Amino acid sequence: MRSIQFSKMHPEIEEGYEEYSAWDREYFEMHPDKEEYMRSPHPAEVAEFMVMGVSNVVAVKVIKVSDGVRGRIPLVPLKVKNKVKAKGFGAK
Repeated sequence: MRSIQFSKMHPEIEEGYEEYSAWDREYFEMHPDKEEYMRSPHPAEVAEFMVMGVSNVVAVKVIKVSDGVRGRIPLVPLKVKNKVKAKGFGAK
């Protein structure tokens, strides 16, 4: 069986982690029927995602995996090479 090893977080990221973890915990405690929600990223969370190679995070999707276990997905803008101007219904 493989063991997972974790490295110690930078103190500022760890402090931020405690804060945004509390946000998420409180949200799911107040909304027990919800399984996910989106929020703005915490500055320490942005730094954490940058360490993982994810930059320009504009939002975070938080998913309740089970009681007390949550996953976070960073949302970034899509890069579109060939922009096409969309026409609405009935446009000529």
